Amino acid sequence: MKKARGWKQATKKKPLKPRPPPVEVLTLAQRESQAEEAEAKAAIHIREALATSSWGGAPNACIHSAYYAMHFIAAAALLHAGGVGKRKDVPDSHEHVIQHYAKLVQTLPPPFKESGKLLNRARDMRIEADYFRDEDGNLEFGVHGATAAEASELTALASSFMANWLRCWGRLANESC
Repeated sequence: MKKARGWKQATKKKPLKPRPPPVEVLTLAQRESQAEEAEAKAAIHIREALATSSWGGAPNACIHSAYYAMHFIAAAALLHAGGVGKRKDVPDSHEHVIQHYAKLVQTLPPPFKESGKLLNRARDMRIEADYFRDEDGNLEFGVHGATAAEASELTALASSFMANWLRCWGRLANESC
């Protein structure tokens, strides 16, 4: 009897690996629950950004919080749009969240259309503020990251970024996007 092509037989030295379990797709209820959690995290971060921005004494922390508020709102937007990939969830990588978010907002009207670039810029500012890196990824010792003006500007942008999406989802008003 001839074996089918590509068929492997287990041996003592090389037992066959079990098949991975099938991918479990998130249900609509699970996506909505995760989106609400992301929105709650965004609310915490925007409150922290607003507090540190008005204080002015911790611009790096302010940029960090403002970016994370935007990141979690972008994750919620992806979940509201149906998720990403086989599981229909949100990628773990910040870079992939930004890429999928940028694809999502390309077809939307302003102010959403420009928000993909804004999120990417905010991520770059957060990396610089958290790790003191320049555009090429090199450490810049002696640099103190962000200025108070940059932190204040990003906080205002993050606040409007978040408000636009919450308005779109009907959390702030009965308007639609």
